[in-house]
Amino acid sequence: MASKRITGIVLAVLITAGFYAFFASPNAFSQSSKENTKSIYEKANEHFDAQNWQDAYALYKRLTTQYAKDYFVKSKIKEIEEKLKKCEQTLGIVTDIARIFKGKPKLDKKPNGTNILKLFYDFSDEEQLDDFVSRSIDAKIVNQTLQMKDLGSYFFVNLKDAIFETELLIEADVTVIPPTDAEASMAIFYDKENETGYMFALRYRQSADPDLAGVMYNCIMVMNGPDRYKTRPLALVGKPKIEPGKPYHIKIYTKANQLSFYINNDLVKTVTDKTTTQGLIRFGGYSGCVQYDNIKIEGIVNPSWLDKAFSSATTEVLAEKERADDSPLKDLVIEVKMDLSAEADVLLAKIPKDAVESYKKAKAEMLKLPNLNSRTIRWRDLLKPTKSALKLFDDVIKYAPDFAAAYYQRAVCAARLDETQNAMDNLNKAVEKYPNFYEAYYERGNAYLELSKYEEALADYEKCVSLQSDYSKGFCGRGYACFILNERDKAMADLDKALELDSSNSKARKYKEILQHVLKGPLWPIVYEKDTDNYKIKTDISQDKCDLYGAQLETLRKYYADVFAVKDKSSRKKQVYIFNTQEGYQTYAEFSTKDSAEYTLGYYHPHYQELLVFERATKEAQVLHVLYHEGFHMFIDAVLPAIPIWLNEGFAEYFNGTELSGGQGKWAITKVGLPIDRLEDIQKYIELNGMVSFEQIMNETQEEFYGEEVGERYAQAWSMVHFFIHYQQGVYKSTLIDYIKALKAGKSRLQAFEDTFKKKDLIKMQKEWMAYTKGLKMPAK
Repeated sequence: MASKRITGIVLAVLITAGFYAFFASPNAFSQSSKENTKSIYEKANEHFDAQNWQDAYALYKRLTTQYAKDYFVKSKIKEIEEKLKKCEQTLGIVTDIARIFKGKPKLDKKPNGTNILKLFYDFSDEEQLDDFVSRSIDAKIVNQTLQMKDLGSYFFVNLKDAIFETELLIEADVTVIPPTDAEASMAIFYDKENETGYMFALRYRQSADPDLAGVMYNCIMVMNGPDRYKTRPLALVGKPKIEPGKPYHIKIYTKANQLSFYINNDLVKTVTDKTTTQGLIRFGGYSGCVQYDNIKIEGIVNPSWLDKAFSSATTEVLAEKERADDSPLKDLVIEVKMDLSAEADVLLAKIPKDAVESYKKAKAEMLKLPNLNSRTIRWRDLLKPTKSALKLFDDVIKYAPDFAAAYYQRAVCAARLDETQNAMDNLNKAVEKYPNFYEAYYERGNAYLELSKYEEALADYEKCVSLQSDYSKGFCGRGYACFILNERDKAMADLDKALELDSSNSKARKYKEILQHVLKGPLWPIVYEKDTDNYKIKTDISQDKCDLYGAQLETLRKYYADVFAVKDKSSRKKQVYIFNTQEGYQTYAEFSTKDSAEYTLGYYHPHYQELLVFERATKEAQVLHVLYHEGFHMFIDAVLPAIPIWLNEGFAEYFNGTELSGGQGKWAITKVGLPIDRLEDIQKYIELNGMVSFEQIMNETQEEFYGEEVGERYAQAWSMVHFFIHYQQGVYKSTLIDYIKALKAGKSRLQAFEDTFKKKDLIKMQKEWMAYTKGLKMPAK
């Protein structure tokens, strides 16, 4: 409404100031447009002739969309379309609808800009099943029909998650398979996140009313979320009677808010409803087995979804080529070296024999422990044996305080327990006791990486390879550190050297492959860019979205800087990638991290200093909130790299509840700390389980926090930050500030806790938090 009001005001001013001049010179306006499109056309041709395919594509695309009705463009349209097709083919851009759908698709583009998608499924081809997205139910092709079943609940498949809107026609032959007593159901304009839309059902059970239990209906209803008894029936019709084993031809037609339901070409009911006008198509049923055949679909497809579908198909094509070019990365068996340089005979001779024997026994226990990176090992399973080994090394050092190798092994134990600072302290002792201990310099470099102290890490790797010039791991570490510090050529040379020294160094091989992908960036044929004070924003969506997300992220970053009292501008601009599709996001994650990031909406990679997020169709607000969350991680990494995990995730979720207002690159924060969906999670968790004590969650390692109850940890961390800031006008806010100051001063999470929160009445504070959290309410939508 606000944007319409502003447009009206601007138009009124134009009319008042220059009505006559504007309308009295139509030829001048036409000539201006002609010159503009001709200039764009000529510039596009220049790029085309120079084989600057991206730039040529962008300009030709602009002519065929923004200026499609222009007289000059119409006169050149055949040439423009041919050159546009050449650009698309060269860049690998998918434009064929058959790359998206297997159901004999056809896409008609109407003069008014709408896209009519037509599909037909006779299930004569097994590949047609690929269009029906099923995550849990048994859906398959049987005798050239689509069959699905579930004995006890609703079951549905989505049609490719395609979003249709306004006008839609669906026809299908539907059979309830005996002996089951199933209901066949189809849904349109369905929102799978809110579970809303329209449902058309054959043999629907109106069982909420005891007087009607067992009565079968055909019906149209509004779906109002996951509780089927809260649906709003629009029509309940007892005829015709639907018999199992008999096929029925079903037709659903909607236009201008009218919903018509046909069975065997007879109109069952037409109703008018304005509840929803866009969403998914679903086929399914309830409690049994249902068969669909000869499915015909024709409707207006959402342009944003269609754009993302083509973008996803383009990603698949480019990724297939990229994978073909990659050499396969295999897990190599690495021989474990038993001896450290600090275990040389000449050094062991200076250590009491009893201490040496105890050391060898402790080390033998360590070598029995499985690899921490093994997918079959849970981190918590290593806690007890690692702590036991740590105690053994403590005893060795007690009797041999100058034994450098014992400090090294104790650091290994501490690292396994995610006690980075403890590991660092022991490695400091190790190199102090034995200055030529190159393995300790290597491990300390790794510890510095964990603390985001990249310059210090590089210095230790340099020391390592200066002491041992044939140590493959040292060159591997130095290469990775160089990459983080933007010395990209040196990084690749070091990784090549590491593999030359030891071809079985799988870490160096992995680094080299993934860093090459980071250098290339995402697989985008077309890239839109925006540089702000602190970020380099890139996306494959549009320039408008690039500018919007960049401006909002910059606004939030200024607020983060104010809250944490740091300089407003970062020393090095961070990279932000905003993907048009989830497939593009996951593909780049796969190539650059060897992890598909399947269950994430976005992430920040501190070593690459990259933030990634993808935009769902019609879900712009979701992108912004993920940017707020991950943007905080990116910001705090430079300010407080050793931030406790509860505080990091708690604040990131807290800033998720932020609202901005503005436009055209100028944004202001209007609300901060709004309750988010985590509120429902923590309220339910409190009701069922109580809570995790403040002392425990504030001192948990990342592995502990990300354990079996990670969702509850996120929710409690968010609610604790909210409580400390807002409870009784911020009565505990100063304690939180003192805690953050202690962390910024370099204190460990345990020491910072003991110096601040531990001195408060934690029992009283936790009770107040619990009551406060129970009383919070979600904002009205």
